Amino acid sequence: MDSNTDEQLEKLFKDEYTRLFFRQWNKAEGINEEIERLKRERSKLEALMKATYSMMPERDKEAFAETTQIFEKERLGLTAEIRSILQSNPKISFYAMEIRDLLVSKGFDFSAYASNPLSSIHSVLKRFKKSEVKVIEHIDGKTSYRWRGKVKEPPQPTTEPPKFDYKQALEEIQKQANANMRKS
Repeated sequence: MDSNTDEQLEKLFKDEYTRLFFRQWNKAEGINEEIERLKRERSKLEALMKATYSMMPERDKEAFAETTQIFEKERLGLTAEIRSILQSNPKISFYAMEIRDLLVSKGFDFSAYASNPLSSIHSVLKRFKKSEVKVIEHIDGKTSYRWRGKVKEPPQPTTEPPKFDYKQALEEIQKQANANMRKS
């Protein structure tokens, strides 16, 4: 904060603790904005990684195989969470926006998804079997979803997927390259 802001704070708040609190709150807001920016950037990088992975030579894909498992775990996590929400009250139908809001309130992290949360949720909802989820088309053109399958025990919280070790993958690629050079 600049000195002009400090002068404004002094006029607004006579108490030093209140001014200190306001400065800390302002700084925390800035950090939150930076975190969101970094999440968006990471999401874009992961989308690029997914796209380029499919174009890599098979021998190189082996070194990065763990990455694709992480992507799959994240996708399964969203499906399990949506299933849990629908099963939580099978007598009520949920709109996709309500499901998104419930996921956000539960702390679900959408940063790993390239598309916006509603697109990801709609993709999952479309994959459910007709025997599991009833799709209800309303007069206003909106669609809601209600669980009609057997209600299973809610999934247990999963641990964070393992972080990808880029250094280890690079070492593996270098080992494979050295081995290929020795063979030729």
